[in-house]
Amino acid sequence: MITPAVQKALELLSKEFKKPPVIFSSKRDKVEAINSRSLILNQLFCCGGWPRGRIVELFGAESSGKTTLCYHAMAEAQQLGVVAFIDTEHRAELSYAAALGVDCDNLIFDQPSGGEDAFEKIEAMLDSKLYSLIVLDSIAHAKPKVVASSDIDSSNIGIHAKMMTKVMDRIGKKLGKTCLLMTNQIRKDPSGYGSGETTPGGMAVKFDASLRVRIQKQSAERDKEENPILNKVKAKVVKSSVGIPYKEAEFVIRFGEGVAICDDTLDAGILAGIITKAGGNHSITIHGKKETIGRSRDQALVWLSQKGRAEKIRQAITKSKWYIGEESKSVDAEKDGDVQGDGVYETAEEPVPEVREVREYILKRNDGPASSVSETEEADSGRDSEGSDEERDDSESELTL
Repeated sequence: MITPAVQKALELLSKEFKKPPVIFSSKRDKVEAINSRSLILNQLFCCGGWPRGRIVELFGAESSGKTTLCYHAMAEAQQLGVVAFIDTEHRAELSYAAALGVDCDNLIFDQPSGGEDAFEKIEAMLDSKLYSLIVLDSIAHAKPKVVASSDIDSSNIGIHAKMMTKVMDRIGKKLGKTCLLMTNQIRKDPSGYGSGETTPGGMAVKFDASLRVRIQKQSAERDKEENPILNKVKAKVVKSSVGIPYKEAEFVIRFGEGVAICDDTLDAGILAGIITKAGGNHSITIHGKKETIGRSRDQALVWLSQKGRAEKIRQAITKSKWYIGEESKSVDAEKDGDVQGDGVYETAEEPVPEVREVREYILKRNDGPASSVSETEEADSGRDSEGSDEERDDSESELTL
């Protein structure tokens, strides 16, 4: 409800100016987002993916997975509208994009000659209001023509930053429902202050971007023949006006597949409390009963890859408290050979603590009459009578959930 003081202020401004200020309702619309394909990243951004109507900067070292994440975003955004890919690096591999689900026949693809050419086309695209996503890969190569045409030994300090300052002022007001996703590289900062690293393009992008995400490769895994199969990548939200900044998360990128669905589902399920991990043992609640899905991570991944189970678990995760703070719900799974009746993947009331001792966790959850832990232990010992004592301990800690 507008107060009398605000109403009077609006009347005075309306008399002096043709266009009076706008009063927004206290009920704000939720930020629309483009799915990143990773539940972990969607939860990290606090809005369900790459925010629409905003400028996003995705930066990191070489071969850290920036372009792969862009391809996934393009594949999802094509279901919402027109998608454009501006390749200033002139190194795009569209066959890889097609393998990740991008419809290259309906993709606006351009390789501009310079920074001015790239941003003039982006501005024209924004004016059309037809695009759901525009990807610029990358800011570091969107340099002014004067830099490309000058001598190698000539000094062009600050020219790129000046161009980006003018560009950000112009395109920031025309976004509408379009997400402008721009990748950037990392350079050594010769000033000696801060972390010693910086990104090309000056400060304009840092100020105007609503979301800045740093991608960093953590480790790589190889098969028995020493061929690389996946990278473990850490994403850190450096700046966010759509959620909580300074959060970190790790996810898996498999070569040839991109963001691994089964790995992402397993890790997100553990964080959401749907999948319980005790040592190397992974279990899940199906129709009120604990079922072991794998004695190791590899076995759990195999279980998820069969009979569409990963998709069912992902549906349950998106309705859990952990996922963007929504209310916890359970999802009915379709009937399959491993589940008696209609399977239900139940969400725990809160994520399973990894450091807190099991005894403290039981006492905290059972504020009322304590549940019978001894009955649970007896049921567990009867089920795993042939297992080792260590396996029984793992199962007992699971059943306290």
